[in-house]
Amino acid sequence: KQYDLISTIDAVCEIAAIRGITPNSYEVAWSGIDPDDLHVQLLARHVGADYVVSANTRHFPNPVGVDGKNRGELSGVIWITPDQVF
Repeated sequence: KQYDLISTIDAVCEIAAIRGITPNSYEVAWSGIDPDDLHVQLLARHVGADYVVSANTRHFPNPVGVDGKNRGELSGVIWITPDQVF
């Protein structure tokens, strides 16, 4: 239900528009798998964030196991879970 609601909101609203930044080829390829998170990746890269924190590990870009936990990395932005913050 949550994803249906998000899709409905996305259909009628522009949640965020980041001017002057476009997805690179790696982000385009990843967005084919997970288009709902592309705006998060673009925003993180645009502001120079080192990390994105998300509990949704199945959408992590280029997932790898590190110390028994999943993390991902895309275009210099590392995706981690909340329990990896500390």
